[in-house]
Amino acid sequence: MKKKQKLIYSLCAWLAFAAGAMMTTACSEDVEGVEFDVRVEGQAVAGQPMTFAFDGNPDYISFYSGESGSNYANKDRTHVDIQSLTMSYSMTQRYTTRQDFKEPIMHVMVSHDFTGNLTPEGIAAATWTDLSAQPDMTTAERPFPVPNPDAIENNPTGYATADNVDFSAYGEQPFYLAFKYLAPVHPTTTGGSGAMATYANHPRIDIANLCLTKVTVEGETVLSDDMANDWGFSTVFVNADVDRNYNITATNLQFAPQGDHRDQEVEVWMVSQRMDVTSVEPDRGEPIKGTNTRVSSYEYTYNEPGTYTATFIATNANMWNSEQTVRQVQVVVNEE
Repeated sequence: MKKKQKLIYSLCAWLAFAAGAMMTTACSEDVEGVEFDVRVEGQAVAGQPMTFAFDGNPDYISFYSGESGSNYANKDRTHVDIQSLTMSYSMTQRYTTRQDFKEPIMHVMVSHDFTGNLTPEGIAAATWTDLSAQPDMTTAERPFPVPNPDAIENNPTGYATADNVDFSAYGEQPFYLAFKYLAPVHPTTTGGSGAMATYANHPRIDIANLCLTKVTVEGETVLSDDMANDWGFSTVFVNADVDRNYNITATNLQFAPQGDHRDQEVEVWMVSQRMDVTSVEPDRGEPIKGTNTRVSSYEYTYNEPGTYTATFIATNANMWNSEQTVRQVQVVVNEE
């Protein structure tokens, strides 16, 4: 009988312990509600620090200033409508003459069906539209100028500049932009000067100041002007013995064939990554407080006058749950 009572007692104790543990676990999953408020102290002046004062001490705070790229309303935005799309660049062609080349050797190309296969076969399989203006064409037919024989007949250096040329017809869907260097067999003799000179190498062409400018329907202007990163150019050698001196940097594309190319036609492409001008990164908030700090205010500088909606996300959290509140305050930034 005593053994039975002891067993029942042990069982009851275990059940009580288990129930207590469950209650403790349930309690540990609870998160304290977020008490938080924010206000602007004093006046905000462009170029000068201003202060947001806080009430409450949440575990975490993140901040959206309301400026371009930090707008809480755009935190889930991945695509935008485009109001205008233009492209600019400058080209310089050196070491060539009318006697050597009868047609432009640089071509501005665009494709909507290129797969990204950066091989001669991949280039050949795609449909490419030549946008570059030939000497007998108007800019209405092909709006993107390239150095041509007429421009360099009396001078071994030629220039071409595109200045905010409308590109909207080609940006309605994702595209690849390419610059194709295509030069015929080069004379093997050298000598002379000025317009009568011949050179050991095919001409060198530098492309600089390449910029795609998009303006959204919301009035935001976005520039793609880094050729290595924004554009992501890569080189494809369709017909070339030497792969040196074809350089891609943030500010320049350089085609500079060497002398051992002069016995054959040269064809080298520089192709961008896939460009989708309607695609945008969602705006991100800036973390300004974690659990290991206590803050009663936050200092920030708006560089441009205007009216901004500053947004603060206050969060209390543990490993199981979280509670969050959003506080917004309008900031009027005055001129200096």
